[in-house]
Amino acid sequence: MSRPLRIQFEGAFYHVLARGNERRPIFRDPDDYVHFLALLGVACQRFGPEVWSCAPAPSPHHLRFMRCGGKDGTASQRLATISR
Repeated sequence: MSRPLRIQFEGAFYHVLARGNERRPIFRDPDDYVHFLALLGVACQRFGPEVWSCAPAPSPHHLRFMRCGGKDGTASQRLATISR
């Protein structure tokens, strides 16, 4: 059974959580955090979300953002996968 469609509208807030397989760390050293934040910046410029909070931790990391334009679903999908 597929999951229900995400409700999307301008100004909506989203919470993205990413966890490593078998709860293993996503970030292993300080360079991983720097790389993640650089990719987050690129994703925000490209897809238009406004990041309100970001808590990169070894596993899981949390991200809260507001949708500000961009393609439907693209921002949340990209932000959820940039650490993989």
